[in-house]
Amino acid sequence: MPRTKLPQPEEILKRYTPTLQMLVAGLLEGAKHARAYADWQDEPIDRTLSPAHVRKGAKRFLDRKDSSISATNEEVEFEPEYLPNLGLSVAVERIRFRILRSDNGSLPAPGPSKKRQQFYAQQGSLFPVVKNEAKDLPRANLVLHWNTDDEYNLTRVSLACPTGGSVKSNSVKAEWDEVIWRRESNLNAGTQAEAKADELDIHLDKPEEETGTGG
Repeated sequence: MPRTKLPQPEEILKRYTPTLQMLVAGLLEGAKHARAYADWQDEPIDRTLSPAHVRKGAKRFLDRKDSSISATNEEVEFEPEYLPNLGLSVAVERIRFRILRSDNGSLPAPGPSKKRQQFYAQQGSLFPVVKNEAKDLPRANLVLHWNTDDEYNLTRVSLACPTGGSVKSNSVKAEWDEVIWRRESNLNAGTQAEAKADELDIHLDKPEEETGTGG
């Protein structure tokens, strides 16, 4: 069976920029939550625990700010024992987003979870069902992966269209993987989570230099 034609990043940004702005705003709030927890405990950033705080803070933000975006914890749908990098799941029209921490700035491998491997392989059975769906709607499984600096300030968010992968990092395949948001150099930790979602600059960005540690 031929694979469904996958949308290009320009097509996704054209239709879903407001959704992506809200998701990035949620990640900014999640990173703020991770830093606040470390400050409250009066301890350094815990790089094992902090991704879970980002996920928790982002989900709270999305639940509170935008009733049209329903974010669920990924383990509700997948096999949690096989998901060391747990994320959020968001479905909008015929697009399914997984929000995951980057692997040293790159699209993370799906790992041993068969369901996540199927998601990466664009298996049609995992696409959301849309009543009376328009034929011109793009259809794809996409991964929004995020990067931070050493202090857990969000530095970069990328959007990828995976086509396959398994356990190892070098197994990951993607139709495309593009940076869509980057922290401005003059945006400090105290203000970056306060920006309004609709003011976030979402665009395709391919600079020569990268920043951040990958969380």
